[in-house]
Amino acid sequence: MQAKIPAPIQCSRQRGHKSRKNASITRKPASLGLSLQPHHGAFLEDAFNYAKHLLAGALSAVVSRTCCAPMETVKMQMIFNHRSGSTMQVAAGVLREEGVAGFWRGNGINILRTAPYKAVNFFCFDIYRKAFLRTLGPELRNEAKVAAGALAGITATLCCFPLDVLRTRVLSTSNSHARGSPLAMLVNIARREGIPALYVGCAPALVAMVPSGAVYYWLYDALKEQHLNHVSTLTGRKASRLDAAHSLMYGALAGAAAESTVYPLEVIRRRMQQTAAAAVASASGTLIPRAAANQASLKAFSHAAREIWVKEGMSGFFAGIAPNTIQVLPSAALGYFAFETFKSLLRVRE
Repeated sequence: MQAKIPAPIQCSRQRGHKSRKNASITRKPASLGLSLQPHHGAFLEDAFNYAKHLLAGALSAVVSRTCCAPMETVKMQMIFNHRSGSTMQVAAGVLREEGVAGFWRGNGINILRTAPYKAVNFFCFDIYRKAFLRTLGPELRNEAKVAAGALAGITATLCCFPLDVLRTRVLSTSNSHARGSPLAMLVNIARREGIPALYVGCAPALVAMVPSGAVYYWLYDALKEQHLNHVSTLTGRKASRLDAAHSLMYGALAGAAAESTVYPLEVIRRRMQQTAAAAVASASGTLIPRAAANQASLKAFSHAAREIWVKEGMSGFFAGIAPNTIQVLPSAALGYFAFETFKSLLRVRE
């Protein structure tokens, strides 16, 4: 068998054995380095960029929520305390009873709730959108955006909803269980009332996700398309992108319309949480977890809606909508400006 091996090949192996061996030793590590190291570095770079993107979203939420806290406080007062009168009258009442600091009551917990919500929402939206685009294809990018927005909102709500319950407890009650650090209050609620107490009102919040996202993206795309068609007609050239000012304005209008559409669900959610706090405060011993669980049920949802209808009529479902609408544009403007500013400072790669 050995005699059948061609001589030239055998000779070339003998002559080039050493050089080829040395070449293979130098080439293989180089090829491994080129194939693995850039991939590893790109993964770390993407992860770091995602982290900076999350931080920019969280910081922008801190800025916008803190600046718009007075209108949010007035809205919550109108929901919880059934205050009648105009927005200015309720604001004057808050100033008279609690002083200037009263407008920022509970703002720390609101930031603690909103910042991670925005961060998780931004992060999950990008992940879901890319996944849907890979599955559905680029021709269905609008549908992928709507689906990703809804799923991102649901994910962020489930992750951060206990902080929403905690904020309601601080704003609507004055008992001793609504005092202390946020972590201590969450642990106390879970220990005394059970885990379901941390998700009272979650059902209407989740139900609101789909219509809110649908209205927002539909209206924003409609306004954008109309604007671009108008610009194309005036200039004679096809316009494909909105400028920052119009993008902000149309986003705020779409956001206001989306929030107004599902606003009754927010009022029901807040009333459920307020009723749960009162029910737990009046219960004792082993009845506390049962009282909290009852308020987290779908039956409590229908009961809260019926009670609002009977006692306040249709207007009760829109308590506080005026200050809520007033804050939409400045909140969106501040959030947009702060988000872009922090992305620039953190050098977030698009």
